[in-house]
Amino acid sequence: MQGHIKDKGVELGDLKEHSIEAFITERRRILALRFKLSYRVFNVRQTQIILFDGVPGGRLEQLEEAIVHPEARLVVSGDCSFDESKNVIFEIGLDDIDCVTLSDEPIVGFGVVFMSGSSGRREIPHQIRRPIDDM
Repeated sequence: MQGHIKDKGVELGDLKEHSIEAFITERRRILALRFKLSYRVFNVRQTQIILFDGVPGGRLEQLEEAIVHPEARLVVSGDCSFDESKNVIFEIGLDDIDCVTLSDEPIVGFGVVFMSGSSGRREIPHQIRRPIDDM
């Protein structure tokens, strides 16, 4: 993800907000985690395509307009597993990667795309998944 952001000329800032939910599983010392991370990002370029009737006869012309957001937020959410005995995170699955303005308006066309071999929401491979708060 960092490589994609750098390729777009965007500077990744510090972690601004985060939330993490932990769940016990049937696997000893393995926790299932749901996370949402919000990072500051700088110099986000948003490209808008404007279509207009530019020629008599009805042919549409296309004009690209770039808007640069000096500061925005990159919000990443997903789930993973955590092995507390080894202090290792694995089985990471990303649900959403959104870029929004400081007033929470979506920045359309930011272009973070991840491909997956399956469609739909990824299931964490656990038979038991109970919130730690319920204990």
